[in-house]
Amino acid sequence: RRVNEDNIDLNRNFLQNFSKAPENKLFAKLYSSLCPSNWYAKSRHFQDLKLLYFLKVYGKRKMQQAITQGQYTHPKGLFYGGTKASWSNQVLHIIINGYTKYAQEIVCIDIHTGLGKFGDKEIIAPYKKEDAQYLKCKHIFVNDNVTFPEENASSSAKLYGDVDQEIKYLLYDKKHIAFTLEFGTYPDDIVLEALRKENWAHFYCDKVSIQSKRIKKHFKEIFYPQNIEWQKLILKYGHETIHKCQNFLENKNI
Repeated sequence: RRVNEDNIDLNRNFLQNFSKAPENKLFAKLYSSLCPSNWYAKSRHFQDLKLLYFLKVYGKRKMQQAITQGQYTHPKGLFYGGTKASWSNQVLHIIINGYTKYAQEIVCIDIHTGLGKFGDKEIIAPYKKEDAQYLKCKHIFVNDNVTFPEENASSSAKLYGDVDQEIKYLLYDKKHIAFTLEFGTYPDDIVLEALRKENWAHFYCDKVSIQSKRIKKHFKEIFYPQNIEWQKLILKYGHETIHKCQNFLENKNI
């Protein structure tokens, strides 16, 4: 799965105050259609038609925002952020506080797949133009596709409780940059259907059945394609990105 044992998406779990978790009213409208209890019933096709209707009414970007930005009211839903800091959240705090205690300059890379065209690379940075890190990202990755959700110019929606924002908060008194290194796999509609189907299989299907295993295998392919050329590209882009970050850390004039 791409969530933890409590169906929590860890990249939505870093809120500063869970008692004031943001509302996601449009997700609530979409929930029954996104996460049907019976994937193979005729009613599921009706739910798909409802999603197409919502897509026509609200547009692709607003739909993406509602579905993926995070929600805190439906524990069996997609992109669920939880009601408190998860175990993994707490461990990340321990790691960051321990390993960065004496660091002077820090780079944090959060590696993701599933957004963008097959094999494409995108550097998604959580900064505004007035942030010092904004220009640093532009400079370090001058020839790369660098985007900023704050400008609504990224393949990613602006998220609630994401890791990069938390790192900004934890390292506010240190020189640092934090960003997501995103690798594209399959088209958005295929990715979303795989997310919905895997979620259904987890909550409503016999986990040891052949059907469930097939769904899980397909789900893994969506986020980790077995295509050798894709894997080679990701290794190449990953090495390049790390090398650029090393150069940044060694060059104090940037």
